[in-house]
Amino acid sequence: LAYDVLFPWRARRTLTPNNAQAFIARRIQGLRPRTYGRLSRAADGTLQFIYRPWLILSTRTVALPAGTLALSKGLLYPSLLCCLQPGTEFRSVVIFLPRYHGYECAIADCCAITDIRENVVARGFNAVRAWLAETLHLGKPSQPQFAPVRRI
Repeated sequence: LAYDVLFPWRARRTLTPNNAQAFIARRIQGLRPRTYGRLSRAADGTLQFIYRPWLILSTRTVALPAGTLALSKGLLYPSLLCCLQPGTEFRSVVIFLPRYHGYECAIADCCAITDIRENVVARGFNAVRAWLAETLHLGKPSQPQFAPVRRI
């Protein structure tokens, strides 16, 4: 994670959206949070998390919970959100490495996710920036300004 933040140009050399490197965000089927692995799509269409215990033992696979999935754009890294029951809130399930920031659409295509959301904090920053630009007249004017008419 720190390598991706400090050296993003080197980390993007190994970018693979169809087999994305990620961390588990919360406990899933006995798997501890912050377990490192790869997110991929199985032949039957379900998302699976492939990891190695202690990074050296044999590969194991865990299916992610079925539910409504969404991809959240973050300030530093994207994350995969899941809503298990209709009417409940989305919760983060998988956190991708910072090298995937800006490649959310590629990950969504590989995982067959149609819902891509902006992060709450990023939405707040964008709203403040738009408000400042409008207040200080830094951006384009919202209405066209016409030159005054001269009467002869």
